[in-house]
Amino acid sequence: MNQDVFQFLPETGREESRFLLFPEVPAAVTADFAHVARNHCCATMLTNYCLYLESKGSLFPDLPRAALFEKIHRFVPNGPIFSITKRAPKVFASLEISSSASRLPLRLRDTPCSKMTVLCRCLEKQKDPAALLVAAGPLSWHWILAVGTVRIFGIKYLLVITGWHRTPRLYRPDSGCRVLAAWELSASASSTRSSSS
Repeated sequence: MNQDVFQFLPETGREESRFLLFPEVPAAVTADFAHVARNHCCATMLTNYCLYLESKGSLFPDLPRAALFEKIHRFVPNGPIFSITKRAPKVFASLEISSSASRLPLRLRDTPCSKMTVLCRCLEKQKDPAALLVAAGPLSWHWILAVGTVRIFGIKYLLVITGWHRTPRLYRPDSGCRVLAAWELSASASSTRSSSS
């Protein structure tokens, strides 16, 4: 897949303000799991969500990234995957974490400004990341994870984990690729794993 058409931009270091939900950890990328999967951006996105939860507390202390991805890939197989509404709860239950995936009120025909408003509310107000299904063309679909916002020269961008880069990239809805759908990923303060032990 041609990553350039999606137009995810590197950070410039000229931010006026920066809001990031999680401590920065090197993200997992699809290439990490290419030997066991293909068209697996959705499973990689959910792996990154779990890695970010892990960075906030010890959920999977002895579980290597590859093993975490394989557990997720059982429920989120090779793509294309068009929705995580049914798959994400199965992943969270199997990993014994109390998280949920709720579809955000965002439609394909919404303006980029209204999409940005919905996503910023999810990130900044609810303090939850968002799973985004984006498309750069009819057959170029991809899953990314929005984890924060940044303002540069008065313009607000989302900070996203692309599944191709280890660090967050800048993205504005419908710039380069269009947001087709989004889900709020919310976790309770403690996991079911910790509460059951």
